[in-house]
Amino acid sequence: MTTPAVDVIMTTGPAPRWLGPELIATLIAPEAHKWEEISVLGVDCATMCYYNQRYRRATGPTDVLSFAFDPEEGLHGGQIILYHGAIDTYAQKAGLSRDLRWAHILIHALAHLQGLDHQTAEQVAQMWAVEQQYWKRILLMLPHLKSWSFSKDYSYFYQNNLIHKSSSLLE
Repeated sequence: MTTPAVDVIMTTGPAPRWLGPELIATLIAPEAHKWEEISVLGVDCATMCYYNQRYRRATGPTDVLSFAFDPEEGLHGGQIILYHGAIDTYAQKAGLSRDLRWAHILIHALAHLQGLDHQTAEQVAQMWAVEQQYWKRILLMLPHLKSWSFSKDYSYFYQNNLIHKSSSLLE
């Protein structure tokens, strides 16, 4: 069985100490044969604004961007770009722990790298099913998050469409 390449490079800002290649490799281990490569890059505000404008035509920073490989190739993978300032600000304003928000962002980005999206109710259900599996795995590795009820609290993200509205919490 082939092990996918996993790189985590935080060029700026503090990331949780648990965020690293080992955690990501463990999260995807049951499906490792389907993954080719995952690159996680932490950037500063100006860099995230540039990427957000270039690829989403959106102004200002966002917390995460995911760039998946072509799903037609049959393998999962791609690049996750994170901006710590937006992630931390969102967590604070939403009343979430920092670790919880970082875990959520990572899990959600991994689902996007599998070609999943959340534009329709059917897509949301499919994405949620995949993300629940990641939550079960990450809670085993990060037991301090177990006080959080992902069945109740996590569905709040979807019901209130907060996943990609983090920019409104940054104002």
